[in-house]
Amino acid sequence: MRQILTTDRLTLRPLTLDDAAWFAGYAGKPEVARMTGSVTTNITEMEAEFWIMRNLSRRERGLAYIYVIEHDSVSVGMIDLFKRTEDSALEIGYSLVPEYWGLGYMYEACEAIISEARDTLGATRIIAGVFADNPASLRLLTKLGFTAARTHEQWFSMGRMEKAKGVTLTLEIEDDAIVNEWGQKDDGLSIPSRHMESSALKHYA
Repeated sequence: MRQILTTDRLTLRPLTLDDAAWFAGYAGKPEVARMTGSVTTNITEMEAEFWIMRNLSRRERGLAYIYVIEHDSVSVGMIDLFKRTEDSALEIGYSLVPEYWGLGYMYEACEAIISEARDTLGATRIIAGVFADNPASLRLLTKLGFTAARTHEQWFSMGRMEKAKGVTLTLEIEDDAIVNEWGQKDDGLSIPSRHMESSALKHYA
């Protein structure tokens, strides 16, 4: 996976410790944290630093690829691909600063990271997970071509401090193409989450 990915509107760059204050500021908001597996409401900057260090360590071991999403040099969210173990399937997770919801940024970022995984890691299958009460993320994953595999799971959310119903979806990557939002195969991309207990994020559109 390359260090920098670009799309028409976005730049995806590696997460660093310098992002801790920004991450704590948006990821700890109740509307964001409640959709995560691993982030608590009102996470502190120190807690964010430890969270980032853990995920950077996973990148060094080839188990996670986590990026900050930027638009016009402003950080608007994060996205990652990760494996729970060396032999497990790739999973995707993401979150977006609430002020930037509904602008299509996450769809664009997902296309980029999925295509990069296909081209550099040879990925043919990616898993995603979302809480059932997150319809925006379910719509996003469906547009990307994910299909529901398990719909009656119960996952613990640190943001809620309780379990909630989750949906696991899968994407089969075939013919060097990703299904676009109109249900058509899209092989002209500029480049190119199951719940996130051990990785970066959960899913918000």
